[in-house]
Amino acid sequence: MLTLLYPSESWLHRVPAGPKLTALPLLSVALLAFDSVAVSAGAGLAVGVLALSCGRGFALRALASLKPVAIFVVLVLAWGWIDGTLENGLRIALRLLTLVGAALLVTMSTRFDAMMEAVARPLRRLKIVDAARLAFVAMLVLRFVPAMIARLGALQDSWRARSSRRAGWRLVMPFMIGALDDADHVTDAIRARGGMPTDRAREDDTQR
Repeated sequence: MLTLLYPSESWLHRVPAGPKLTALPLLSVALLAFDSVAVSAGAGLAVGVLALSCGRGFALRALASLKPVAIFVVLVLAWGWIDGTLENGLRIALRLLTLVGAALLVTMSTRFDAMMEAVARPLRRLKIVDAARLAFVAMLVLRFVPAMIARLGALQDSWRARSSRRAGWRLVMPFMIGALDDADHVTDAIRARGGMPTDRAREDDTQR
């Protein structure tokens, strides 16, 4: 679940985690600020070019990871067509693909510990929180999202292979069981590595 980092190094791997993580919310704000299909399409094209610049294997891995998102894109476009707002549906679909694709580029090219440190560094100025622990939880959630999307896609494929009926609510229980099982495995792995990171030990050493 935590092995989203692409093994072959590219130029994007050498970019520090801080600027890449900062670029994600800036991209989100920019897409929301410009209410245009052309802008959304251009941003999506730029993300695709960035992926290709990191190598063919990197781009193919990113494209394969976007497969579960395609289901939501189809639903958004279908609803826009039925509702008579196809342009709005296209704009939403492009934004979704662009933002998820950009997040994939960051997670595929950045080590987990580098992302955690980039998040924890500004949080350490707030003395009321344990920055290392909060950053670890945030990065863990970031890693869990694509894993959960992939699990849902696998369940849907499995259902379609066995039945012609729509799965609907029937996938809720196996999805929840799988998510809880993944959570147990991650918890065991964290405990085996000494537990969650914390800044408390660092603060105690500083005080001494």
